[in-house]
Amino acid sequence: MKQLSHLMLALPLLMSFVFAEKLAIVTKSSGEVLLMKADSLDYSPNITMGTILEANDKIKVGADGYAVLVLFDDKSQVKLRPNTELALNVTEDVMGQKFIVQLDYGKVLSRYKGGPEMGFQVQTPTSVASVKGTEFWTLSDPNGTDRVVVTEGFVNVENNVSGAITTAQAGETVTSTGTGGILNSPTMEGETPPDPEDEFGQTPAEETPGSDMMAGDSTQADDTATMPSAGMPGGLGGTPDGDEAAEEEDGGMFGDNLAMDAAFGAVTIDGKLYNQLALRPDISFGKFGMGLDLIIYIDQDGNILTEQWT
Repeated sequence: MKQLSHLMLALPLLMSFVFAEKLAIVTKSSGEVLLMKADSLDYSPNITMGTILEANDKIKVGADGYAVLVLFDDKSQVKLRPNTELALNVTEDVMGQKFIVQLDYGKVLSRYKGGPEMGFQVQTPTSVASVKGTEFWTLSDPNGTDRVVVTEGFVNVENNVSGAITTAQAGETVTSTGTGGILNSPTMEGETPPDPEDEFGQTPAEETPGSDMMAGDSTQADDTATMPSAGMPGGLGGTPDGDEAAEEEDGGMFGDNLAMDAAFGAVTIDGKLYNQLALRPDISFGKFGMGLDLIIYIDQDGNILTEQWT
């Protein structure tokens, strides 16, 4: 029993490894939306709803596409309009952690829901827009001119060339130029881009591969994909090599007492589409064993369904 208690105490730590460097999930996408992984030099074919985004992954949206990302940390949203390219990252300094959207060009709507313990920035080659809970558009021209349109809350905008800083509130727009200029002015009619979900939104069946899943009120995808290994010790997914293989032969951190699989799929419940994350830890001690099937349902806004928990 002492061994079991140690394993149960270690389980939250092991679970955190599963999500290590996982920053966001694609909850909606349409048209041409390409992904370049941090360790790759090429963009992959179109990504779809349910794609997990890690640190330094890049997304490129074509002329006919859009995408909606939800951050795992606080359910904040990042919406990409057509002709947009960005990367995601998290940094930490003396002021704390910051989630960073590195916008190369294009138009992005940020709906930040985090608290004061976690900052949020949209960085372009020309400017940095920093918030602590707000909603704003960042429009970055490849020629070096940015516009930050604030629709809720307050945003600090800094010009990277001159170092000039200004603060804008709802109803104001900041123009930041590649020559160092920065100007705060009232937002003009028609200056705020339309929400891509409102303009390009499609039905869930059109957005999601395997649309036959939508037939019933509670239909689960049969072809759920196993999530890639997060480098878990002690047989928590993936194929070890080198020193890791030798460690596994000796039993790893927890020997053969703990293994875990993770799978991701999609499911409809009462007519609503959810992303399904299944965690299946298998714990053994002596001649006894225990397997768990932990299933989490996340809607397209990043909210977790709790009604079915018992």
